[in-house]
Amino acid sequence: MPASLIAANATPLPIDAVLPAIVAAFTSAGRVLVVAEPGAGKTTRVPNALLMAQAFTGQCWVVQPRRMAAILTARRVAQERGETCGEVIGYSVRLEERVTAVTRIRYVTDGLLLRRLLADPQLTGIGALVFDEFHERRAAMDVGLAVAKRLQATTRPQLRLAVMSATLDSEKLAQWLDPAPLIAATGRVFPVQVEHDGQLDTRRLEERVATAVRKALQTSADGDVLVFLPGAGEIRRCQEQLAKMALGETLVMPLHGSLPLRDQEAAIAPTALRKVILSTNIAETSLTLPHVVTVIDSGLARTAGFANWSGLDTLHVQPISRASAAQRAGRAGRVRPGTCIRLYTAFDHDHRPAFDTAELARSDVAEHVLALASLPPELQPDGDGFWLTPPPAQAQQSARELLLRLGAVTSHASDGSRLQLTPTGRQMLRWPLPPRWARVVVAGEALGAGHTCATVAALLNERDVRQGEEKSTFAAPHGHSDVLQLLQDFEACRRGAQPRDRGLSRTGYLNAKVAVDQLLGLVQRPDDSKVDTESALGLALLHGFGDRLARRRSAQAADVEMVGGAALRLPAETQVTQAQWMLVLHAEERRDGKTRANWLRVAHGVDPEQIIEVLADEVTTETTLTLEGKRVVQRERTLCGGLQLEARTLQTQPSAQVAALLVQTASASQWRDLLDLEAWAQLAERVRFAKDVAGLTHLPVCDEMFLLQIATDAAQFCTQLGQLQQADLLGLVRAAIDGSRTGGGGLSQLEQAAPETMVLPGGKRLRIVYPVGQPPWTQSRMQDFFGLDDGPKVAFGQVAVVLHLLAPNQRPVQVTTDLAGFWLRHWPAIRRQLCRLYPRHLWPEDPIGAKPPPPGRPR
Repeated sequence: MPASLIAANATPLPIDAVLPAIVAAFTSAGRVLVVAEPGAGKTTRVPNALLMAQAFTGQCWVVQPRRMAAILTARRVAQERGETCGEVIGYSVRLEERVTAVTRIRYVTDGLLLRRLLADPQLTGIGALVFDEFHERRAAMDVGLAVAKRLQATTRPQLRLAVMSATLDSEKLAQWLDPAPLIAATGRVFPVQVEHDGQLDTRRLEERVATAVRKALQTSADGDVLVFLPGAGEIRRCQEQLAKMALGETLVMPLHGSLPLRDQEAAIAPTALRKVILSTNIAETSLTLPHVVTVIDSGLARTAGFANWSGLDTLHVQPISRASAAQRAGRAGRVRPGTCIRLYTAFDHDHRPAFDTAELARSDVAEHVLALASLPPELQPDGDGFWLTPPPAQAQQSARELLLRLGAVTSHASDGSRLQLTPTGRQMLRWPLPPRWARVVVAGEALGAGHTCATVAALLNERDVRQGEEKSTFAAPHGHSDVLQLLQDFEACRRGAQPRDRGLSRTGYLNAKVAVDQLLGLVQRPDDSKVDTESALGLALLHGFGDRLARRRSAQAADVEMVGGAALRLPAETQVTQAQWMLVLHAEERRDGKTRANWLRVAHGVDPEQIIEVLADEVTTETTLTLEGKRVVQRERTLCGGLQLEARTLQTQPSAQVAALLVQTASASQWRDLLDLEAWAQLAERVRFAKDVAGLTHLPVCDEMFLLQIATDAAQFCTQLGQLQQADLLGLVRAAIDGSRTGGGGLSQLEQAAPETMVLPGGKRLRIVYPVGQPPWTQSRMQDFFGLDDGPKVAFGQVAVVLHLLAPNQRPVQVTTDLAGFWLRHWPAIRRQLCRLYPRHLWPEDPIGAKPPPPGRPR
């Protein structure tokens, strides 16, 4: 191995053996893939070897997923070269930079690379990009590599690219990057014995970790223990659990990205005492932990995601992949044979995915879609081939819809898939913030409250500012904003209050203070003293979070309904105790026993007037009619996203809509409140018979539709059911029947063709029934028909009415259309039989000549 590729005093590392091959591939192909196990030295040796081989011009940017790794690696490389960090070897991360005019290798975070691409898409002065720890598949890393690949293929063919990782789906990446030689190197020098749980352990995670730590310390007399945990909360609980144990002269130290850099450095710095390092997956990356001989792996990581149903970001604890598990285990074999204790079973491990899911495939991509829209057309995505792993179509569509809603982009007129940046979008890109918050600050500046909005944006985009889920000890006087309470507490600390007294984490406060100062440096004008900043903040937040409007279900309800119908619970520590309307600025999904529930974390109360002012295009007005009692009540509702902002009762005026509601209500009750149903049925039967049998085809069809039309016409001047009752629907039906004949007379014709009744010789009036598909009929006692020699006929004398002749007990004796024949042939025998049973009734020998009993008399 040529000595010129490594620093003179550098300790040999496994990667050294393949450095010439890496340099050769990098120089000839312009791209190279490097796969090396943890501890091989790729992060420190490869960029320096490329520099010493003069394999690039200008600067080489080494892109890291985390700021701590970038800083510490730059310091280590400078130290190996015998130089001061910030000279030939430097770094640039959020809020901190060590570079000079002579810097050739710059370690940067992936986010900083994207900011450089926004400012200078051609990457002027950068001759090489090295993407390190690519296996983490962070969204910013994927986007940066995709743009760099396109840049190399178009306007910067001399740009060199290298991709490095300890674990990598190298075949897929090689095909996408082709041509890109793959060079592999061994990593750890010593073997690692891996132990798994024999069976599922249902104890709490901190209890399982404590057991494993005790075992690790007892098994090995020296060496540090590295424990991988999902997040800061789990680290804190494990610290508390380990504090209860007698660990002797052993330090327990946390390591996660929210800690100040000096605390992170302290966690990995060599000490005289043994250490138990409780770390997130930050320790999977390029950090050097030389004294670790035991790794305890929870098998879990906290993973960011995106819920399409609500538009909210999610953060879930999930099992890691097998590749990530191998990365963690490798930390134990750097200095001697080590041990990895996995707090899950071998069966569980074997059934996990081989590699981690790319962040682009599971998270909100709006920030990256906005950034890509600002690039020259030749560098923008033009299909799935642009991506190593394309974001899901639904995520891309959600991002487009959000950016269009924020006014950041417009759709290209000739190509709907390409977005064009608007002036608002360009202003948003000035701010190193997610799109929603960038829009808030842009609106805040326009409203004269840029400082306030920038401060709020910084606070709410900084992790763990609040200490756990504690409330401030100073209650919010307004009771309608978590944001204003946090702002009040932060400003109090800036004036000298202790963070803990204001419910803030000391580390979170210090980090937030730096972030706030950075954003305030970008504000172009101070806040207007004449502006009500609280009101302006609400308006600005509506510009960024208008689609996350929510309404408390009732005055004292502990849950809210969002636009779109999603439900969220309000936690006990919320300051939003009085507001009816609020913007959901942060929410998360939590487990509640065996179920999951969505909890609102940060909200800001807004007034309906503010909503109408900012979201005017989304506010609609609708008029509703409801029947209350027997009266139609008309209300006007103002809605935003389906949620009612306000409502008022109007004076109900007669209208087609009111009429339709009255008639619908009457029809649903079978018309019982408006009609003599029996009379209506009889009339409808007669009309049907007259049309079908008697030939009066001009008569209307008396069905439900006919009745609905009659009632609708009658209801045109009504607002109450009582008024419709007074309209006499049956009379209106009769009028319609009468007018169905030209010149009138329809009822007269109906009476001739299908009379409602017939009058017997004794004066009794009988109803004639007109059943469907059968001849008409009527019935009465035989005595009532005395004096009648023949039965009645209808349909203008064409159809005989069937007579049901009843005995005194009202039971049929004969059913006939031939009354004369009945008197002649059957009456004598019936008379002899029934006169003995009913001697008090009339039984004349000559019924035709006999006088019938008067109406109402029983005999």
